[in-house]
Amino acid sequence: MPKNTKKARNNKKAPKHAHRPTLPPKPSSKPKPKFPPTQHHHQQPPPRRPPPTIPFDPTHSILLISEGDFSFAYSLLTHHSCGDLTATAHEGSHAEVVAKYPAAEAHIAALVEGEGEEEEEEAGGRGRVVYGVDVLRGQWGRRLLLLLKGKKRKEGNKGKGDERTQGQTEGSTTEGWDRIVFNFPHVGGKSTDVNRQVRYNQELLVGFFTSVIPLLNAGGWILVTLFEGEPYTLWNIRDLARHSGLMLLRSFAFRAEAYPGYRHARTLGTVTTGGGGWRGEEREARTFVFGLKDDAGDGRRDDVVGKGTKRKRKRGESSSDEEDD
Repeated sequence: MPKNTKKARNNKKAPKHAHRPTLPPKPSSKPKPKFPPTQHHHQQPPPRRPPPTIPFDPTHSILLISEGDFSFAYSLLTHHSCGDLTATAHEGSHAEVVAKYPAAEAHIAALVEGEGEEEEEEAGGRGRVVYGVDVLRGQWGRRLLLLLKGKKRKEGNKGKGDERTQGQTEGSTTEGWDRIVFNFPHVGGKSTDVNRQVRYNQELLVGFFTSVIPLLNAGGWILVTLFEGEPYTLWNIRDLARHSGLMLLRSFAFRAEAYPGYRHARTLGTVTTGGGGWRGEEREARTFVFGLKDDAGDGRRDDVVGKGTKRKRKRGESSSDEEDD
């Protein structure tokens, strides 16, 4: 056996083309774009919103319930030329309304054309303001109608329960109203329990429907506007109206910008916080239009004043589920 075998083995040279491990590629110095390159093409403009639906006409006689600061009545008068207006307040007097809603002073003055204020009524040639209208108090609607027609009230209606009205009602020929409106009905914070609060507001709506049905002219509409979403959807306004003898004719998105000068007034009154006033007119809302079941087709969907986009009814939906916008 050769002596230098181990040494010879150690001195054996590595082949010229020995395999070398592959190193990962160096990262590129240019960062990859997070988004693909912008393609230069003509962008389509966003779809236009349909024009708002205005369910009022200058020829309509209109009754507004619990107006708050009377800004909605003021807008109907000044921007939509609705001159036959009767606006009511839950508060019992002019002073109470102004203390709760300071902006109401100017709106009421415009409605009654500066005819002054009285304990019982305020009105001018263009509008009437009625105080102390509580939809949960029975028979207020009939007494209101008699008062506005200039008739004397019976002895049994005098006293604590009477409505107070500002207005010139002598010789009025009002028999009823073509539009009866209750915007954003709410009982206020009576309870922190959601179920009880829902029940209180349902009672408010039922009381309203029951009271105003006798005041509605043939073919007239009752309009109620609510905010979208809970808890308002829990009130089941469609069912409440149906059980009260009404039928849903249609609904549409309420657009506050369609009524210049309108500001949402809270049941609690004008409330401000550190960030400014609470702006309910910026929330999504919907107006529900109801009519009497025995009206033979009067005031149906196609007769609504103003433009709106109708939504086709899906399979399985009833006509009472139809909505616009």
